[in-house]
Amino acid sequence: MIYKFVKWDVPNLENYKNTTMYILHNKCENQLDLSREEKNKLVFSSSDPNYKLYGWAYDFREFLKEFWVETKYYGIVKVYAFDKTAIRESKKVMNIVKIVEAK
Repeated sequence: MIYKFVKWDVPNLENYKNTTMYILHNKCENQLDLSREEKNKLVFSSSDPNYKLYGWAYDFREFLKEFWVETKYYGIVKVYAFDKTAIRESKKVMNIVKIVEAK
Protein backbone atom coordinates (compact mmCIF):
# COMPACT_ATOMS: atom_id res chain seq x y z
CA MET A 1 0.00 0.00 0.00
CA ILE A 2 1.17 3.50 -0.81
CA TYR A 3 -0.57 6.32 1.01
CA LYS A 4 -0.26 10.03 1.67
CA PHE A 5 0.94 10.62 5.24
CA VAL A 6 0.86 14.43 5.42
CA LYS A 7 -2.11 16.81 5.58
CA TRP A 8 -0.82 19.36 3.11
CA ASP A 9 -0.93 19.09 -0.67
CA VAL A 10 1.81 17.05 -2.28
CA PRO A 11 2.49 16.29 -5.95
CA ASN A 12 0.65 13.30 -7.42
CA LEU A 13 2.15 9.90 -6.85
CA GLU A 14 2.44 9.53 -10.62
CA ASN A 15 5.31 12.06 -10.50
CA TYR A 16 7.42 9.54 -8.57
CA LYS A 17 7.06 6.48 -10.81
CA ASN A 18 10.80 6.52 -11.54
CA THR A 19 11.90 6.49 -7.90
CA THR A 20 13.56 3.38 -6.53
CA MET A 21 10.97 2.79 -3.79
CA TYR A 22 8.03 3.15 -6.16
CA ILE A 23 9.60 0.61 -8.52
CA LEU A 24 10.43 -1.80 -5.67
CA HIS A 25 6.92 -1.50 -4.22
CA ASN A 26 5.38 -2.29 -7.61
CA LYS A 27 7.68 -5.30 -8.01
CA CYS A 28 6.61 -6.59 -4.59
CA GLU A 29 2.92 -6.04 -5.32
CA ASN A 30 3.20 -7.89 -8.62
CA GLN A 31 5.25 -10.69 -7.02
CA LEU A 32 8.20 -10.13 -9.32
CA ASP A 33 11.63 -11.41 -8.32
CA LEU A 34 13.94 -8.91 -6.68
CA SER A 35 17.69 -8.88 -7.06
CA ARG A 36 19.89 -9.24 -3.98
CA GLU A 37 20.72 -5.53 -4.18
CA GLU A 38 17.01 -4.62 -4.21
CA LYS A 39 16.29 -6.90 -1.24
CA ASN A 40 19.13 -5.28 0.68
CA LYS A 41 17.50 -1.86 0.22
CA LEU A 42 14.33 -3.06 1.91
CA VAL A 43 15.61 -3.38 5.47
CA PHE A 44 13.86 -1.34 8.14
CA SER A 45 15.22 -1.28 11.67
CA SER A 46 12.17 0.15 13.39
CA SER A 47 8.61 -0.80 14.20
CA ASP A 48 7.45 1.02 11.05
CA PRO A 49 8.48 -0.67 7.78
CA ASN A 50 7.53 2.32 5.66
CA TYR A 51 9.70 4.37 3.39
CA LYS A 52 8.58 7.99 3.35
CA LEU A 53 9.25 10.15 0.33
CA TYR A 54 7.80 13.55 -0.59
CA GLY A 55 4.65 13.11 1.53
CA TRP A 56 4.01 9.52 0.41
CA ALA A 57 4.58 6.42 2.54
CA TYR A 58 5.48 3.15 0.85
CA ASP A 59 4.32 0.39 3.21
CA PHE A 60 6.34 -2.80 2.75
CA ARG A 61 4.94 -4.58 5.83
CA GLU A 62 3.01 -7.22 3.87
CA PHE A 63 6.10 -8.23 1.87
CA LEU A 64 8.73 -8.41 4.62
CA LYS A 65 9.43 -10.77 7.49
CA GLU A 66 9.95 -9.61 11.05
CA PHE A 67 13.26 -10.42 12.74
CA TRP A 68 14.73 -9.83 16.19
CA VAL A 69 18.38 -8.90 15.88
CA GLU A 70 20.73 -9.01 18.85
CA THR A 71 23.53 -6.51 18.50
CA LYS A 72 26.75 -6.16 20.41
CA TYR A 73 26.13 -2.62 21.69
CA TYR A 74 22.41 -1.83 21.29
CA GLY A 75 20.68 -4.95 22.59
CA ILE A 76 17.78 -6.45 20.65
CA VAL A 77 16.29 -4.56 17.72
CA LYS A 78 13.19 -5.33 15.66
CA VAL A 79 14.02 -5.41 11.94
CA TYR A 80 11.83 -5.95 8.88
CA ALA A 81 13.55 -7.52 5.87
CA PHE A 82 13.20 -10.19 3.18
CA ASP A 83 15.76 -12.45 4.80
CA LYS A 84 18.75 -12.61 7.15
CA THR A 85 21.18 -12.02 4.30
CA ALA A 86 19.54 -8.69 3.51
CA ILE A 87 19.98 -7.60 7.13
CA ARG A 88 23.66 -8.49 7.16
CA GLU A 89 24.45 -6.98 3.76
CA SER A 90 22.41 -3.79 4.14
CA LYS A 91 24.76 -2.36 6.81
CA LYS A 92 21.72 -0.75 8.48
CA VAL A 93 22.24 -2.88 11.58
CA MET A 94 25.80 -3.10 12.82
CA ASN A 95 27.63 -5.48 15.19
CA ILE A 96 25.13 -8.31 14.76
CA VAL A 97 25.43 -11.15 17.24
CA LYS A 98 22.31 -13.18 16.33
CA ILE A 99 19.28 -12.93 14.04
CA VAL A 100 16.03 -14.75 14.81
CA GLU A 101 12.91 -14.68 12.66
CA ALA A 102 9.78 -13.78 14.64
CA LYS A 103 6.87 -16.07 13.90
